[in-house]
Amino acid sequence: MAELTSFAAPGLNAAQVNELIAAANSGDTSGTLLLSGGNVAWMSGLIFRVSAATYLIQGVQYTSAEDTITLATADASNPRLDVIGVDTGGAVFKVSGTAAADPLKPDVDPHTQLELSFALVAALATTPTGVSNTDVYLENAGSPAEWDAVGGATVNVNSTNNPRTGTKCVETTLATTGHTLVLTAAASITLLNQEYVVMFIRNKAAWASTRSLRVEFRLNGVLVGSRVSIDNGLWGFSDSTTGSYQMVAIPIAVFAVPTTSYINQLVISAQGTGTGLGVYIDDVVLQAGVVQTPVGLTLEEADARYVQLPDVRDIAFIIDGGGSAITTGEKGHLEVPFACTINQATMLADQSGSIVVDIWKDTYANFLPTDADSITAAAPPTISAATKSQDSTLTGWTTAIAAGSILAFNVDSAATVTRVTLSLKVTRA
Repeated sequence: MAELTSFAAPGLNAAQVNELIAAANSGDTSGTLLLSGGNVAWMSGLIFRVSAATYLIQGVQYTSAEDTITLATADASNPRLDVIGVDTGGAVFKVSGTAAADPLKPDVDPHTQLELSFALVAALATTPTGVSNTDVYLENAGSPAEWDAVGGATVNVNSTNNPRTGTKCVETTLATTGHTLVLTAAASITLLNQEYVVMFIRNKAAWASTRSLRVEFRLNGVLVGSRVSIDNGLWGFSDSTTGSYQMVAIPIAVFAVPTTSYINQLVISAQGTGTGLGVYIDDVVLQAGVVQTPVGLTLEEADARYVQLPDVRDIAFIIDGGGSAITTGEKGHLEVPFACTINQATMLADQSGSIVVDIWKDTYANFLPTDADSITAAAPPTISAATKSQDSTLTGWTTAIAAGSILAFNVDSAATVTRVTLSLKVTRA
């Protein structure tokens, strides 16, 4: 599988998306999640369209082609919740819920199915509850039916060649960087209640690998929010498929337009290098009311996949003889401000010699610690005719340290060594 660089995951923040990309690229695919595409858009009546998708179910990767699904006729008396998704057979599916005064969303089989969206179908309804379109470009009708479309030398906004529906479409011919389609609304609006920008694109030929389209919102020519790319593998789009239209449904959330900000333009532009783009663009709408189920790792899956690394730290104490051989006796104290467990003791001397250092522990209330408070039993840190020592067995040690404990370091014996560092490797609780 080619390395992923982006995918659609409505309901997840940027950090979560980056974690999922990293997990997919690592080959650690133990969960159920959407990798690319799989965006659900309402077409008309009770018909929905799902963009091409790549996804995991129980750790196995599947793909599904773009397809439509028609929900069952509404119940005569009660509303119903229906689920739309993709399955291990690479197909788009629906699960019709049970009509009731207070309907429940039906379950999907987690072993074979991945939920993408759900819809509420009211009693006797011919369309799902809450769905609506704002027509941006359908027939180049302009205001007030649509938004006004402006192209240029390589962007024909009134083409009659290969429209998806009706008689008109946008056609680009060898469009290069900066060649744009600008769609301007009659009045400024917010995107507060919108869920998607939906458009259909038909390629005249395969794109150069360095080419892409860029989509952005503007207010009187000034960018609002972020720019979003349409490229191979993003939003279920294939830049090599020719001869048919592909749906591209981009969640409004990824544009990062503040909910209180106004926009009045949608701009689509060619980007990159190489042979210019030749495409047809048609049926551009803003869509509200289609719920995209957040698809990613459950808390349990995340816990299983991303092992929480222990908080390992070092507590170091230096005993310095000031240029002379270290003498016996208590050499100082330090407070440990956090609870932890000792895993290893390491001593590093400035020269070959011998030294034994005992460690005493007591509470702040009982300061000073004494020999009776030793935590090292019969195995204190020891260097014998060497420059270093390390002990991770810690036989008989009291390794648990409470927050706020005071440690004292006492030299039981020493020869030749003039400076030594005693380091305790601990895991913070």
